[in-house]
Amino acid sequence: MSLNLPGPAAGIDDSIRAHQIMLRANITSITEGAFTDILLEAPAGYSFQAGQYAPIGEASLPFSIASAPERLPTIRFLFRHDGSDAAAQLSRELKQQTIRIGVAAGDVTRPATETRPLSLVCAGTGISQALSLLAAEAGSGRAGESRLYWARSEADAGIDWISLCPAAAEASPIEFIADDPSIGPRNQLQQQLILDARHLKRTDIIVCGPPAFAYQSLDSLVGAGVPEAAIRADAFSYAPRTSAPGAG
Repeated sequence: MSLNLPGPAAGIDDSIRAHQIMLRANITSITEGAFTDILLEAPAGYSFQAGQYAPIGEASLPFSIASAPERLPTIRFLFRHDGSDAAAQLSRELKQQTIRIGVAAGDVTRPATETRPLSLVCAGTGISQALSLLAAEAGSGRAGESRLYWARSEADAGIDWISLCPAAAEASPIEFIADDPSIGPRNQLQQQLILDARHLKRTDIIVCGPPAFAYQSLDSLVGAGVPEAAIRADAFSYAPRTSAPGAG
């Protein structure tokens, strides 16, 4: 699982977790389903920017924040149990009244001065980060200019993303569901990105998903003529690619 997924993140340097300042947040509600919808009441003075993540629980597991800063002190996380010991521990902690939460981090955000439309490219539950960004765009009156691409698996069917973020409906959502196993939703999405490259060149592109998906999207877009500088993802920072595509 990756930093952009609403679950325990892989590839995060342990030193980052060790130096996190952890606070206590009240657990407001827990809704179980195909995933767990977590609503917390953040401690006084807590802040974050749309698109960032925060560590929660005793193990300081990084989760993408799925709500907009304007909703503070309410803060939302989406969690899908991956069967790991860390996820099992977090599930136990969510049965308490409070849980530890760390300082928000991550530099994939939307500056207030950004004038380009937003394009979000998501895989699976990477939709969590996108929901925060879309909600913030709605607060600025720009959600209608946004575009959302989402490769969904059957396991993601339980995510009622329109209820979680009504602004997502304004973002011309294009969903790729596992309807053709021979191609797969992520490859279908890549084909659509190439077809839409002419439009995407004029937008601010944020990829929300694991490293393999992020770099696959980067290669598809750059190969179709989209400037690399216009494409951002947390994975590019925490899981840098060691060689160029095709390099031996």
